[in-house]
Amino acid sequence: MKLLSKIVLTIITTVLVGVIGFFIYAYKNRNPSSLKLCGWGATYPYYAATDYYKNDFYDFKEYIHTNYDSLNNTLAKNGIVRVRFLINCRGEIGNFKTQAYDLEYKVVSLSEKFTGQFERLINDYKRWDSPKSNNGESINIHKFYTFKFKGGKLIEIMPK
Repeated sequence: MKLLSKIVLTIITTVLVGVIGFFIYAYKNRNPSSLKLCGWGATYPYYAATDYYKNDFYDFKEYIHTNYDSLNNTLAKNGIVRVRFLINCRGEIGNFKTQAYDLEYKVVSLSEKFTGQFERLINDYKRWDSPKSNNGESINIHKFYTFKFKGGKLIEIMPK
C-alpha cells in the first residue's frame, strides 16, 4: 500500500509540475507588442505548427534572395542576422526582435539600415497563413530566421 501511495504521489507531482511549467512558459512567451494574439495569448514554437506558409519555405527563400538590397550589403561584410517574430492565428506577424552576430556567434552591432532590411523583408512577405496545431486548431507561434552573409552577400537562410 505504501508503494502504491508513493507511485500515485509521484504521478500527481509530475503532472502538476508539467502543468505549472506550461503556464510559466506561456506567461513568459506572451505578446508584449500591439500584435493581437488569439486565445489567452500563448505562443508556441514554430515546429508545433504546420501550414504557416501559403506556399513553402523555398518560395520565402526565393523572395528574400530576390528582394535582398544589394546596395545595403556593403554595410556589413561577414556575419549573421537573426530575426525572431510572432505569427498569430490569423497569419498576421509582428513583435520583431533582431540580433546580429559575427561568424563566431559573438554579438555585434551592425547598422540598423542593414539589419532592418531583413525585418522589412519578412514583414513585406505577404504569404503568411494561419498556423495550425497537429489537431488543426489555429494557434499563435514564434518563428525565427537566421541570415548568414559573407562579403556582404547573402549565402544562407536558416532554419531550412
